[in-house]
Amino acid sequence: ELNPKFVQSRSLYGMIYLGWVEGKFDEAEEQIRTSIKLDPLSAIDHADLAWTLLFAGKFEEALSTAQTGIELDNNSFLSHRIAGLCFLALNRFEEAITAFNILSNLSDRHQQAINGLIWSYCSKGDPGPARLLMNELEQRPSTKIIGTTDYALSAAYLGDADAAIILLEKALADNDPQI
Repeated sequence: ELNPKFVQSRSLYGMIYLGWVEGKFDEAEEQIRTSIKLDPLSAIDHADLAWTLLFAGKFEEALSTAQTGIELDNNSFLSHRIAGLCFLALNRFEEAITAFNILSNLSDRHQQAINGLIWSYCSKGDPGPARLLMNELEQRPSTKIIGTTDYALSAAYLGDADAAIILLEKALADNDPQI
């Protein structure tokens, strides 16, 4: 209300509050599309819209929006991550692996890229590379933060339900925002 042309606040209000908190994805989408109209070259706003569309189950549209974000900024961590998650949701596992490998290279093997690769390989039915990647995460020094919720999902994808439950309980106790 104070500054209706401040695109970042409009975009985050749409994605986080209207979409993730309230579950009002149509309203969230409207807010973010307004942000994009005000700043059509913002890769971040395209990523925010792609997240919202992904959570609303509009996978093809989310993928297209994430790809626009990549076109605007080829180094956009968020756009590459969302593209990988969209490919995964669409059962396009080879493309998901490619997207997460690109993200891994861009981000110096960020744990979210590695987790995405684990999920993709497991979904493809190829757990061998996924186990190697999980070992890589397990060997990381304690100074490198690993999101517990994503780590738990990786354990679940690998069929280790006990480890996944322990990690999810830890995520809950640690107030991991993703849980």
